[in-house]
Amino acid sequence: MVVSQSTIPTANTPPFSSTYESETRTAYGPQRSAEDRGRDAGGAQPPPGDVLDGNGSTVRGDEEEHSQPAVPNTQDTRRRREKKARKLRKTAIKIASLNINGYGNLVRDHEDNKWGKLYRMMSDNRVAVLLLQETHLTNERMAAIHSMFAHKIRVFNSENRDAPTQREGVAIVLNARYVNPKDAAVIEIVPGKALQMSLTCQGGDVKTILCIYAPTSQGAAERKLFFEEVRNYYTNHPGVPRPDLMGGDFNTTN
Repeated sequence: MVVSQSTIPTANTPPFSSTYESETRTAYGPQRSAEDRGRDAGGAQPPPGDVLDGNGSTVRGDEEEHSQPAVPNTQDTRRRREKKARKLRKTAIKIASLNINGYGNLVRDHEDNKWGKLYRMMSDNRVAVLLLQETHLTNERMAAIHSMFAHKIRVFNSENRDAPTQREGVAIVLNARYVNPKDAAVIEIVPGKALQMSLTCQGGDVKTILCIYAPTSQGAAERKLFFEEVRNYYTNHPGVPRPDLMGGDFNTTN
């Protein structure tokens, strides 16, 4: 089983900025201008652009025009980072892929009850989207699965047209605890071999996922033709969104 995680981006934190007030304040009230202090002392006025420091000495205006810029509070900055990280965790979904090598059965406690094991795996590992290959599903089998799990999961399937219970088949299973199946839009790219889903995630972002099962019966030449068929589909349907993530059983080895 291959597991990957996708993070939904959130809005960036506004950059820190500071402004300067026209009147500088001290612990003893507003700081008086150099001109006022010079007048009270009865001395000569400093030339334009010069100021008097706290000891009565003249400081050139081009040496010190402003006080040092305010430094952002380290604790506040850390809190903003932690808040952003929490938002990212809330909007992250976990996606897994698995070749189940056939339908199995739905008999409770049976060793070949694959769907009961899949549901427990999704629950224990908090998997939101499960990509399946070699599902061998039909509409009747899908109805039985939905009845068994009472809306806890939703299965979207693409079957082999000639022998759906014996060959190929891909499916995308949604865990209703983490994603809303009603927001899912499915497109069959290649029947029984490639199924795409666009899903609205938390935060309102739409992510597109492609589930792949590459054929093996005729070797590498058949797989090459399959991937060309997938590519041609997107070329001939420019309005169909390209996947953000592709997963499945590619049946390729080094």
